[in-house]
Amino acid sequence: LASLTYGPGATTNYTQLAAAQDAIIRVAGFQSQSATNTVNGAIDGVTLSLKSQAPGDILTLTVSHDTATAADRVRKFVAEYNALQGQVLKLRSFDAATGNAGPMLGDALLTGIESQIRRTLSTPVSNATPPYTTLASIGITTKSDGTLTLNETKLQTALDGGFDAVG
Repeated sequence: LASLTYGPGATTNYTQLAAAQDAIIRVAGFQSQSATNTVNGAIDGVTLSLKSQAPGDILTLTVSHDTATAADRVRKFVAEYNALQGQVLKLRSFDAATGNAGPMLGDALLTGIESQIRRTLSTPVSNATPPYTTLASIGITTKSDGTLTLNETKLQTALDGGFDAVG
């Protein structure tokens, strides 16, 4: 079994058949190279995991929109905004029973910030593709307490029908 031993100083029993090479691909005429079989940057936002070599073969790659991840990001936006709204409410709160007031009750700066955020959320985006120019058009609306709510059905319909426009 000594001839099968591999380790420092015991490499004479092996012959290198081919040297390791970087993965090289061409996408739309542009060459990309990677030291591993994972290629990033050949297509924006896409990671290619190469499974086998096919020198000279032209392969077709179909890339689809990841609506599940987009929907998760919208849900996270709504949750984060609602957390912000909760903090604003605490800062300007007043409990009539105890007489305790939030540290920024009546503060014009807090009121101005809150107004600006609400105005930004409700203003149509000027360079957006119709019909998705407002948050309401993709299912995000404001409740009476100032928090946001998400209509999942409306969001999914928007993502399925106009993913790029929703973006």
